[in-house]
Amino acid sequence: MSNIDAPQGSVENSWIVEVFHNQNSVNIKIESGQTLRDVSAEILYRAKLADGDYALHEFLCNGQLQRPVHLSEYLLNTTVTLWEERVQRSWLAIDYNNIKEKLKIYEPPPNDSTEQGSLHMYEAKKKWREVQCKLSQDNFTYSKLKVKTNLNLLNYTWYLGCETNLSPPTHHCFTLRCVSPTRDHKDDIFKVFCAADEAEMWRWLYRINYVKFKEPDYRLVRSKRATLQNPNNRNSFILLDSRLPT
Repeated sequence: MSNIDAPQGSVENSWIVEVFHNQNSVNIKIESGQTLRDVSAEILYRAKLADGDYALHEFLCNGQLQRPVHLSEYLLNTTVTLWEERVQRSWLAIDYNNIKEKLKIYEPPPNDSTEQGSLHMYEAKKKWREVQCKLSQDNFTYSKLKVKTNLNLLNYTWYLGCETNLSPPTHHCFTLRCVSPTRDHKDDIFKVFCAADEAEMWRWLYRINYVKFKEPDYRLVRSKRATLQNPNNRNSFILLDSRLPT
């Protein structure tokens, strides 16, 4: 099995990134500055998949955290270059695009421009504290011990779930991860929140997703206009026969 704890390798401004699907995987060369939209057709082509309701998902912490990757994301900036030892095993995989439907179900009324309410936030040593949260424009604000903290959501990605060893009060958790931590805050890049129920969790995620991307555009497309690289050119793509991470 190939190493999935880190990218397969890097050459100047490009990375060879392993993408899993079912019991196989393909390695794809991603250039600096490429979005998922730029390589969407190539991923489907190499995985031998036709257009369908597929999305690329990122998994962290042995699969405990999961999120769909938006087509507008610069892949190297928001995924593989951020994989560190502390997030344990991390990988990318093609899976069904069920996130859009979930977000649609919990879409709030058009005239409701903010989300606010109480959530439980992880502190340390398996302790959780109820905090008052508000999402308005680009900011996610939480108040703890009368101190307000603002997170600019343009600098964060969201994930379903949290690490189970944190002992969350419910199973309806989401995690915000800073994609541009400062040197002074590298140990504080994860913010973990827990909602009372599934509907409340998805309402928050709908708002967060809207702030970042406006539309839940996750579906991989094998565009007819896309120029696919020569599959016989092994400098561009390397086919692997490896198993999904366990």
